[in-house]
Amino acid sequence: PATDELTVNEKPFNVFAHFAAGKMEQPQIAKEQEALGDYKSRYLICANRPDNDRHWDSSDPKWISKASMAFRHRFLTTKNLHWQWFNLLIAGIVPPEQGGVSAREALAEVEHMKLAALRFARNVGGWSDQVGLYVNVFGHNNVNSLFVHILDMSEVGPGFHVQAYKNCPLDSVLKVLREEAASGLAAQPQ
Repeated sequence: PATDELTVNEKPFNVFAHFAAGKMEQPQIAKEQEALGDYKSRYLICANRPDNDRHWDSSDPKWISKASMAFRHRFLTTKNLHWQWFNLLIAGIVPPEQGGVSAREALAEVEHMKLAALRFARNVGGWSDQVGLYVNVFGHNNVNSLFVHILDMSEVGPGFHVQAYKNCPLDSVLKVLREEAASGLAAQPQ
């Protein structure tokens, strides 16, 4: 590749990379970025397509796999487009000479992502304190990019249950990263 960053070309199209690079914007939620506080310099809140948000409670087969998974559903993505972040399964194991970070650095980054997502849900207004944070790892994602589903679990729709098999709780990712950081396993040369 020409760079170690995710592509912002039209093919393959990566909507989250386009948002992070500023090539696409969502003006309808621009004010929501403020709810991130200091984290808005590192992360970006994204919304689903308006039709997908409108059909959050639909059981119609046309919508159930693409509709928002809850009445309040947003995405948190990183502005760091290095390829190691497209899949949290490899965070902390990409060698430093390829621009990778250590397991401890990956752990710190994901902890910050969790704090940012929770800050957003707390500050944006209208959300309950029942917040679910999920990622889709490679093989179960529709877009090769790191994004955290931020869901208000007080009003989940049918799509949440249909897509449950691919939603990995962010706390599970953190558990594994803590184990890898403590063991030093991911930092060992292969």
